[in-house]
Amino acid sequence: MFSIFIAIRPNYRRYIPYNAGNSNGKMNTRVYIQILSQLLEEFKRDGITLCQDVDSAYKSNTVKDWAKENRFSLITLPGLSPDFSILESMAHPIKKKFHAQKATESTALERFIKVFEEELNMEAILNIYQSFTIRLHNCRRAQGQMTKY
Repeated sequence: MFSIFIAIRPNYRRYIPYNAGNSNGKMNTRVYIQILSQLLEEFKRDGITLCQDVDSAYKSNTVKDWAKENRFSLITLPGLSPDFSILESMAHPIKKKFHAQKATESTALERFIKVFEEELNMEAILNIYQSFTIRLHNCRRAQGQMTKY
């Protein structure tokens, strides 16, 4: 199964292919810590906080303990509001383009990289980051539900 973890911020994008170790592709805590380990040095050096959703693998006590022990800064978003996830705002068009053409498992990563690098609009990501405060207020007014974003 084809699985990729993505981290984005203004002028930065990174993907980490991973094997979930199961047939449904669901990441577990062990795999997530392996991914975080690959980001650790760079994120600590650059003072980056990873903003994550509430996936069960992400919010486990094992991950929290690992992050604390390794001084890896994490923020977990509320579960009902995809508006807070910048990646979710960008992901749908990219997923649609990726899935528009069939790819074998052996060519899927190559195809993903091409779509990811060509279609992930860094200017749009910067605009989303810059409007984040407005998003927070809109989501608060909508009591955590989806807004126009």
